[in-house]
Amino acid sequence: MSVEGFNIEELVGNPNCVDEYSKRMGMVFTALGNGEATALLTIQDWQVNPLGSVHGGVLFSLADITAGTAAVANGVKVTTLDAQMSFLAPALLSRTKTLTATSKIIKAGKTVQVIEVEIKDEEKRLISKASYTFFVMKQ
Repeated sequence: MSVEGFNIEELVGNPNCVDEYSKRMGMVFTALGNGEATALLTIQDWQVNPLGSVHGGVLFSLADITAGTAAVANGVKVTTLDAQMSFLAPALLSRTKTLTATSKIIKAGKTVQVIEVEIKDEEKRLISKASYTFFVMKQ
């Protein structure tokens, strides 16, 4: 599938295919399709706060990019209208080295899409949960 000339399938397992921000974060998409997207983030030292936990902004970025990619993989170009995130457990570097974000489209309307994202650590512990509302832009 292609949106604005970008082949979305090339994202899976290809860290050189994502945008510069995602590359610097250390994200790699592991699955796309059927209204879902999954990304793996290898935690880097600069992403951790003085308490040894991944910064909330890193978690938010991981969720936001994964949700937006699920929408694009569904064939539409979107922009964020609203986002809400609950931080449920710390992502401690001493316990985990990677995080997995899984997004799923809840509503795929003509003008609005709603996507939920869960971020889990290596032990499948739920770190955060987010909900995004996207405006579908004209192609």
